[in-house]
Amino acid sequence: LVGVGGSGKQSLTRLSSFISGYTTFQIKLSPTYSISDFKQDLLFLYTKVGLKSEEYCFLFTDQQIFKESVLVYFNNFLSSGIIPDLYSDEDKDAAINGIRTEVKSAGLLDSRDNCWKYFIDKVRANLHVVMCMSPVGDTFRVRCRKFPSLTGCTTIDWFMGWPQEALISVAARFLEDVEMETPEHRAAAGQHMAHVHESVGAAALQYKASDRRNVYTTPKSYLELIALYKEMLARERERVTTNTERLETGLIKLRESSEQVADMQVKLEEESKVVETKTAETNELIVEVGQESNIAAEESEKAQVEEDKVTEIQREVSEFKAQAESDLAAAEPALRAAEEALNLLDKNSLTELKSLGSPPAPVLKVTAAVSYMLAPQGTNLKKLDVSWNAAKKMMGSPEQFLQTLINFDKDNLWVEAKDNWVRKYTGPPDKPDEEFNYDFMATKSKAAAGLCAWVVNICIYHDIFLDVEPKRVKLAEAEKKLKDADDKLVGVRKKVQDLNDKCAALQQQLSEATDEKNRLVEKAESTAKRLNLAERLVNGLKDEGVRWTQGVADLKDQLSRLVGDVLVTASFIAYIGPFNMDYRKRMITESWIPDVMARGIPASEQIVPVKMLVDEARIAVWNSEGLPADALSVENGCIITTCSRWPLIVDPQLQGVTWIRQKEEKNGLVAVELTSKGYVDKVIRAMQEGLPILLENIGENIDAVLEPVISRSFIRKGRKLMIKIGDGELDVATKKDEEGNPTDKPAFQMYIQTKLPNPHYIPEIQAQTTVINFTVTEKGLEEQLLNVVVKKERPDLEEQRLALVEQQNQFTIKLKELEDDLLYRLATAEGDILADEDLIISLENTKVTVTEINVKVKEGKQTEIDINKAREAYRPTAARGSTIYFLINQLNVIDHMYQFSLGAFNFIFSKALDKAEPVDPENAKDVLSARCDNLLDSVTFTCFSYVTRGLFERHRLIFSALLTIKVLQGSDKLSQEDVDLLIKAPKNMERENPCSTWLQDSAWFSIVALSGSNEVFAALPQDVEGSWKRWKEWVESEQPEKMPLPQEWKRLDGFHRLQVVRAVRPDRMMLAIGQWVRDSIGNKYVDAIPFDLKVSFEDSAPAVPIFFLLSPGVDPVVPVRLLGHQLGKTEEEGKFVTVSLGQGQEPVAEKALDRMYVSGGWAMLQNIELVARWLPKLEKKLEGLIEGAHPDFRVFLSALPQKVVPVPILQNSIKLTNEPPSGLKANMLRAYLLFNNDVWDSSSKQSELKSVVFALCFFHSVVCERRKFGPIGWNRAYPFNEGDLTVCIKVAYNYLEANAKIPWDDLQYIFGEIMYGGHITDNWDRRLCMAYLSTYIKNELNEGLELFPGFATPPPMAHKEYMEYVAEGLEQETPAAYGLHPNSEINFMTKQADDLFRAVAELQPRGGGGAGGMTMQDKVKRILDDILDKLPEQFSMMEIEERIDERTPYTSVFLQEVDRMSQLIYEMRRSLVELDKGLKGDLSMTDAMETLMDSLYDDKVPERWDILAWPSLRPLASWLVDFFARHRQIVEWTGDLATPKSTWISGLFNPQAFLTAVMQVTARKNEWPLDNLEIVVEVTKKMLPEEIDAPTRDGAFVHGLFAEGARWDINANSLDDALMKQLYPSMPVMLVKSAMQSSGKESKDIYKCPVYKTQSRGPTYVFTAGLRTKAPPTKWVLAGLSLVMDVVE
Repeated sequence: LVGVGGSGKQSLTRLSSFISGYTTFQIKLSPTYSISDFKQDLLFLYTKVGLKSEEYCFLFTDQQIFKESVLVYFNNFLSSGIIPDLYSDEDKDAAINGIRTEVKSAGLLDSRDNCWKYFIDKVRANLHVVMCMSPVGDTFRVRCRKFPSLTGCTTIDWFMGWPQEALISVAARFLEDVEMETPEHRAAAGQHMAHVHESVGAAALQYKASDRRNVYTTPKSYLELIALYKEMLARERERVTTNTERLETGLIKLRESSEQVADMQVKLEEESKVVETKTAETNELIVEVGQESNIAAEESEKAQVEEDKVTEIQREVSEFKAQAESDLAAAEPALRAAEEALNLLDKNSLTELKSLGSPPAPVLKVTAAVSYMLAPQGTNLKKLDVSWNAAKKMMGSPEQFLQTLINFDKDNLWVEAKDNWVRKYTGPPDKPDEEFNYDFMATKSKAAAGLCAWVVNICIYHDIFLDVEPKRVKLAEAEKKLKDADDKLVGVRKKVQDLNDKCAALQQQLSEATDEKNRLVEKAESTAKRLNLAERLVNGLKDEGVRWTQGVADLKDQLSRLVGDVLVTASFIAYIGPFNMDYRKRMITESWIPDVMARGIPASEQIVPVKMLVDEARIAVWNSEGLPADALSVENGCIITTCSRWPLIVDPQLQGVTWIRQKEEKNGLVAVELTSKGYVDKVIRAMQEGLPILLENIGENIDAVLEPVISRSFIRKGRKLMIKIGDGELDVATKKDEEGNPTDKPAFQMYIQTKLPNPHYIPEIQAQTTVINFTVTEKGLEEQLLNVVVKKERPDLEEQRLALVEQQNQFTIKLKELEDDLLYRLATAEGDILADEDLIISLENTKVTVTEINVKVKEGKQTEIDINKAREAYRPTAARGSTIYFLINQLNVIDHMYQFSLGAFNFIFSKALDKAEPVDPENAKDVLSARCDNLLDSVTFTCFSYVTRGLFERHRLIFSALLTIKVLQGSDKLSQEDVDLLIKAPKNMERENPCSTWLQDSAWFSIVALSGSNEVFAALPQDVEGSWKRWKEWVESEQPEKMPLPQEWKRLDGFHRLQVVRAVRPDRMMLAIGQWVRDSIGNKYVDAIPFDLKVSFEDSAPAVPIFFLLSPGVDPVVPVRLLGHQLGKTEEEGKFVTVSLGQGQEPVAEKALDRMYVSGGWAMLQNIELVARWLPKLEKKLEGLIEGAHPDFRVFLSALPQKVVPVPILQNSIKLTNEPPSGLKANMLRAYLLFNNDVWDSSSKQSELKSVVFALCFFHSVVCERRKFGPIGWNRAYPFNEGDLTVCIKVAYNYLEANAKIPWDDLQYIFGEIMYGGHITDNWDRRLCMAYLSTYIKNELNEGLELFPGFATPPPMAHKEYMEYVAEGLEQETPAAYGLHPNSEINFMTKQADDLFRAVAELQPRGGGGAGGMTMQDKVKRILDDILDKLPEQFSMMEIEERIDERTPYTSVFLQEVDRMSQLIYEMRRSLVELDKGLKGDLSMTDAMETLMDSLYDDKVPERWDILAWPSLRPLASWLVDFFARHRQIVEWTGDLATPKSTWISGLFNPQAFLTAVMQVTARKNEWPLDNLEIVVEVTKKMLPEEIDAPTRDGAFVHGLFAEGARWDINANSLDDALMKQLYPSMPVMLVKSAMQSSGKESKDIYKCPVYKTQSRGPTYVFTAGLRTKAPPTKWVLAGLSLVMDVVE
C-alpha cells in the first residue's frame, strides 16, 4: 500500500483483516529491538501459519524499518517464502516433523524436501503480508530498485489524496449529529472543510516553492479537523451559554435591586411614622410602670419583715422537731424487734402453746405479762385473771390473737399496767429479769419466746415514747404557732404578689411595646439599609450593567455565529501551524473567510481566531512566562495550548521551548532528548504520573518506539486508560471531570521541539502531530532587539517599560479575575441579595479596585505612549539588526556551513552597541540623533564583520550586495520589483536588434525587456539605436562600470545603472555591484576584512568553539599555535592539543577534550568532516562540556564544507575562513601583514631586499589571484599559501647576505622550480610560473620596474608606507595586471555574476510555484523518444573494411573513429531502450536507469555515454548537436574512404591518433625515425575548410580550432591581441606537418602554444602548435594563450 502517512493504509488493513477472519500481527519496536528479534517474530509467524494452520496478516510499515537489512528478509520472503538463515537445522527439523502427518494425510510422500516445500507453501497460503510505504522522497523508489520483490512480488495499491467529493461526503457524515440552524448550513460547513483541506494543499506547494519548507495534508489531518471542529463547537457553545447565563443572572440581580429602590423609599416613610407613634405610647407606659413599681416595693418591704419572723419560728420548730424525731428514732429498734418477735409467731406455734396442759412457770409469766398489756384501761388489774386458762382463752383464736398483737396501740400502752404489773415479770428497764427474754423462753416454747420478746420490746419502746411525748406536745403547739404565722405571711405575700403581678403585666406591656417599637425601628433601619445597599449596588454596577447588557447581546449574537467562527478557528488550529505569518494571513483572509461568507455560513465579518481562543489576560500570563509578544508567537501559543494532537515546535531560536519550560516547570516538566540513555523510562514515568513531557532537540525522525505515544494510540480498558509501548502495556494517568471521575483523556501533555531551522518531516509525523513554526519573525525580533538597545542606552527607560509591561499584564489578569469573581458572586448569591451586606461591600470593593486599576491602566497607556515615543529613536538600529539576522539566517541556502544561532547574533549585536562611537555633545547639534547614527553604523558593520569572517571569498560580495539591498529597502529607497528585475534579467525577443554589428543580441533583448518593465527605461532602446556611437563607446570600454552612462542616462541612480550594466555588460557586474555597495553603504563593506584570530578569540568561550572552514592551501593550526604562544597555551606546557580526525581517532579526540576541559587548555580537532558518524556524539559532547568548564578552556574545529557537520555545532561556533582574499590589493596587504620591518632591519642590503620582497609579494598575490580566471589562469588549481611566501623571503634574505651580486637566476629557479614550483604538476603551468619570475625578479627591479601598466615598484620605504602605497596604487585592477587580455575575465566574471544572482535569487522572497507542468518521467520520455528517433544506425565494420583497398595510417585512424562511434551508438540505443521499458513498467528500474533518467532530465551527458565519447563540457542538448556533426564527418569519410581535404580534427574521438598518422606518413615517405619527428603547424589564410581545393601532399589540413587569450591576424600572419569580447576567435585552416625535432632552443618569433580538447585544459592536452608571434612569447605565456578544439560559450 503506497500513500502518504495518514491515508488510512493501516486502518483499512486492520478492518480488512478483521472481516476476513485474519489475526493482524505487527512487530513491537523497542530501544533494543534487533535483527534477531525480528527473526524471532518471523519464526513465530511461520509457526502459527505453517504448523498451527492459523491465518495471519503481517502488517509492516516503512516506519518500522529499523535497519535497511530488514528488507533483505522481505525480499527473500516475498519472492519464495524461504528466508535462508531464518531456520537453524534443529528448528527446521522440528518444523518438518511437525508437518509430516499433514503431508501424509494429503497423500504425498513425506520426504524431507516434500515436507519443507509443503510447509513453505502453507506459510505462503496462510500468511498475508501488507507493507505500508510512503512515496515521499527517494527512499521508497531506491528501496524498490534495490529489492525487486517489493514491486515484482506484490500487488501495489496507491492511496491517492481524497477527491473533493470524498472530503465533502466524509464531513457530511461526521457532522450529522451537530446541531445547526438549517441542513444547508451543515452541508455548507462540510463543503468549506473540503475547501480548507484543498487550499492548504495548494498553499503547501507554494510554500515549498517560496520558502523551501515541506508541509503535507493527509486524510488523517482532515479527520482531525472535523473532530476538532465538533469538540470546539460544543465547548464554545457551552462557554458562550454559560457566560450568557452568568451575565443574565448578574443583570437580573441588578434589575431586581433597581425595581426595589422606589418601593423601599415609600415603605420607609410609612414605617417612620408608625415608629414615632409607638415611641410616644411606650414612653407613657414607662411612667405608669414606674409608679406601680414603687407601691409594690413598699409592700414588699413589709412582707419581708413578716417573712423574717416566720423564718425564725420555722427555725425553732425545726430544731425542736428534729430533737423529738431523734428520740423517737431510738425507740425504733425495740419496735422492730417486737414486730420481728410477732413474725416468729404463727398459728401452729400458738396452737402448740395453747395446747399445753401445764405450761412451765416462765411461760405463765409471759402469758400473764401479755394479759396485763392487753387489758383495757380502767380494768381492775388486781382482779385480772392471768391464769393459764385465762391465757388460753385470751389466745382463743390464734389468728385473731396474733392480729391483736400486731395492731396493738403501742403509743397508748396503759402505764399503770406496764409499770405495776408487767414490770413484775420483765424486771425494771435497768435490770431486766434474766429468764424473761427470748433466748431463755425459746428453750421452753417458741411461741412463748416470741410473746416474751414482744412484751420486752413494747415496754422498751413505750418507755422511750413516754419521754418523747411532752416534746411532741410542745412541737404541736409550735407548729400551730408556725401555721398562724404562715397564714399571715400568705396574706402579705398575696398582696405583694398582686402588686407584682400588676407590675409584671405593666412591665410585659412595656416590653411588648418596646419590642414592637424596636422591631419597627429595626425594620425601618433595615429598609433604609436595603435602600442604601440597593442604591449602592445599582449605582456601583451601573457601568457593568450597560456593559453586561451589551455583552449578553454580543454573546447571543456570537452564539448564532459560532458555526462559522469555530469553522475558521478549528482550521486555524489544525492546519496553520507550519506556515509563516504571510501565508497564515493570506489563507485566512483571502481564502477561508471569503469562502465561509460565500457559502452563507453564519459567521462574524472579521473572524480573528486568536480572539476566539484566548483573552488578553491569558496572553498577559504567557508573556510573563516568557512568550514573545509578537503576533506569530501569540498565535503559536494558542495553537500549542488548544491543538488536539501533540505540538511539534520548529524552534531554531529556542524561544518556544523557553516559554514551555517556564510555563510547565511548576507542573513537574519532564524534559528528555531522544539521544539520552533511558529516555523511554522517563517518558513512561511521566505518562503514569500525568506530568508534562518535553521531547527536546529531535531530528527529522522520531524513534519508532514512541510511535504509539505520538499517534495517541490509547486503549480504554474499563475505567483505565492504557497504551502499548514495546511488548508491554502500561497505565496512563487520566484527567478528572468536575465530579472527580476519570475521563478518557490523558493527564500528561507532550511537547516536541526541534532546533532544526527547516526540518523535513514525513507526512506520517505531520499527520500525527501539529507542526508549529516558531521561527522568530523579523518584526518580533525587531521588538526584542529594541529592548536590548534601549536597555543599553537608556536603562532607566527600559526598566520603566518592563515594570509597566509587568504592571499592565498583572492589571489585565487582575481585571479578568475581578470581573469573573463579580459575576460569580452575583450568580451564586442565595436568597435576597440586598440582605447580604458582605456581598455588597465585597462587590463595592471589587468595583473600587476595578476603577482604580482602570485609572492606572489609562495612565499606563499614556506612560506607554511616552516611553514608546522615546524608544522609537532607537528603532532603526533594532530594525537593522533584525534585518541582518534574517539575512544571515538564510545564508545556509548558499552553503550548509553558514549556520548562525540567534543567541550568537544577540551577543554580537550587544557587542556592537558597546563598540559604537560616543558622541561629543559640544560638536553635535542633535546628540540623540548622532548617537543613533553611530549605533546604526556600529551594528551594521560589526555584524557584517562577524559574518564575513566566516564566509568564503566567493560569497562575501553576495552578502555585501544582499545587505545593501536590505538596507536600501528598509529606508524605502529600493523596491522589490527593481531587485527582481535585476536578478531575473529578462529578455524580450520581439524587436530585432538594429545594432547587431557592435551589440550582442542578448544585450539588445535585455534592453527591450528593461524598457517594458520599468518606466525609467522606456526610451532606452530608442536612445541606444539613435545615439549608437556613444553607446558603442561605453559598451566597449574596458571598465564601463566606472564610466558615466551616455547623455541623460548619466543621471540614473546607482541601482538603475546596475540594471543597464546587467543588460549589456553582464561580465562587469561583480565590479559594478562592488562599486554600488561602496557608493550606497561605504567602502568598508567591500574591502577585504583581514583574517585576525585574536579578534575572533575575544568572542569565544568554553561554550563557543572557533570553527575554521577550510579552503585549499590553508593550515589553521599555524595561527592557532601563534596565538597560543602569546597566551601561554602551548603543547610544551600541555595546554594545547591537536587531533587530526580520521579512522580510530575519535577516542583520542574525546580524551583531549576532557583533559583540556579540566585543565583550561585548548583542544583543536581537525577535519571533523571525515568522521561523519561521530559528529552527533561530538555535538552532545560539546554541549556536555559547557557547564563546569575551566574558563580558559577553548575548542577549535576545522572542516571542509560538507553537509555532514551538525547544524548546532555550526550555529554555536564562531566561523572563520582564511582563504586568500580576492583582488591583488587585498592579497598584497595580506602578504605584508605576515611580517614587519624586522624582516629587513638586519639586512646589509636593505634596499635590494625590500625590492625583492615587494616583487615577491606581488608575485605571490598574482599567482594566488590568477586562480580565479579558471583554466586560462592555471591549468590546475594549486594550493599556494603564505608559507611559500615567507620561506621565499627568508631565502632571498640569505642569498642577498651570502652574495655580493644578486643571483637573479638562482632566485628565479629556487622560487619558481622549488618553492612555488613544488606545488605545480603541469609543465605548462611551470612555464607560466617561471615567466612571471623572469618578468619580476630581475636587475631592473632596483630601478623601479613597472610590474604592469600603471603600477611600478616603489623606492625603498618603511613597512607601513609599503602598505599605504599598495592601498593607493592598486585601486584599479584589470587582467593586464596578470598579463592577461581583458577578455579573459569576461567568462569568469560573467560566471561570478551569474552565481551571485543565482544566490541572491535563492534568498529572495519567492512566489509559489504551481502544481501543473510535466512530471520528470514525462519530460524524460519526451527527450528519450526524440533522441531515439534521430539516433543513426551503427556502422557495418565488415562492409567498410571490405571496401578498403589500401590501409594507410589515415585509414586506420578513421576505422578507429568508426568503431568508437559504433560503440557509442550501440550504448546510447541500448540504454535508452532499456530506460524506455523501465518507464513503461516492463523492467524494474536499476541504478543505471535511474542515473540515465536524472542525466536526461538535468540536460547532462550520461556518464556511460561520456566514457565512450570524447571529452566535452557541453550540456546534453548541445552535445547531441556535436554528436550528429561528428557522425556526419564519419559518414562522409565512409562514403568515399578518402582522406578529407581538411579534417575537422575537433570532431575526432582521438585527435592524437590523427597527428600520429601524419608523422607516420612523413616518416615512411622520408624514411625518418618516428621518434625523432614532431608536429609543425602552418596557419593558412583560409578561414573556411570549403576554401581548400585539394588535400595537401605533405601533412594534412585541419580545422575546428579556437584561440583563447589572443587571435590570429591573417594579414600579419601572426598572433595578435584579441578583439574585445571575442573570447574564442576561430583559427584559420591549419596545415599540420611533421618535421625533425628542433634543438629545443626557444625561438623568439615562435610561441609554443598548447592545444587542448576543451576549455578545461589540464588533462585534455593534445599537442603543441608553434605559432608565429611578433611579440615576445612570454607575453602569450602570461596571457594564457592556448588553442581549444571544442568551445562552449
